[in-house]
Amino acid sequence: MTTWAGTSAQCTYQNDVGTQARFLNTGHVMPAGTDAVLTGSYTGDGVTEREITGLGFRPDVVIVKAVDEGKEAVIRTASMGGDLAKKMAGGEAPQADRIQSLDADGFTIGTTDFVNKNGATYTWIALKASATTMTLGTYTGTGSSQSISNLGFSPELVYVFHAGNQEGLYRAAGDTEAYDFGGSANANTISSLDADGFTVATDDRVNKSGETYYYVAWNEFDGLMKVDSYTGDGTDNRNITGLGFTPEWAAIATSGRAPGSAAARSSPPALWPHRRSSSTSRPSPSGS
Repeated sequence: MTTWAGTSAQCTYQNDVGTQARFLNTGHVMPAGTDAVLTGSYTGDGVTEREITGLGFRPDVVIVKAVDEGKEAVIRTASMGGDLAKKMAGGEAPQADRIQSLDADGFTIGTTDFVNKNGATYTWIALKASATTMTLGTYTGTGSSQSISNLGFSPELVYVFHAGNQEGLYRAAGDTEAYDFGGSANANTISSLDADGFTVATDDRVNKSGETYYYVAWNEFDGLMKVDSYTGDGTDNRNITGLGFTPEWAAIATSGRAPGSAAARSSPPALWPHRRSSSTSRPSPSGS
């Protein structure tokens, strides 16, 4: 299983020989000094409408992952209404009582074991949209190939989630196919990343006629956000350098591996964030 832990501008991990992997690293993406991505952890208490506060901004995307509970990560975007969040891997409609809301200074969680089992440890990633690095929205499926445009940049990474029970998919720059969050390649889904958006094909997971889809798109920005690849060599404690910044979080997805292999099982959403350095002036977020 591929694992990593961020330290300075490096990632230390165990890797499989010959595995071609793609990774995303997002740093402090607001040049004016306002955080656009923050990571942290909390211990579940089983109490509904629990607020996780102290972020210093209203997040547009939050991902929560239980560390040891065998639960998939769940995601909520600002485009999702009501009390809903979606499991990133597998086919399931967005559910209530997970990430209940995105708030002025953080987010609110419910009681489900995906986000708030009493005594369990959870990691989270909170992201704020910006014109240079990340945008999000919705579109309606047509059943025919269509372009989702006017993003304001050419994305290097796109997530798409069905508002119903279809599984989520993502595509990164340099990949020839899209992948689900279980690690399987999927043709006829996100067919291309374009100059001002992306194109979806006819698969129901991304473009069923009349259905609603949520998307998040990231733009590579020098010194702030990077998508790249490396080839595994089997060496333990290998450093991946040259990002140009200290990453707030990193995601690694293997390509060219069959589902069920150790490498494929470690594809996103196995997002294991690390905390920013102690030199930051922002107070540590907390759950109240």
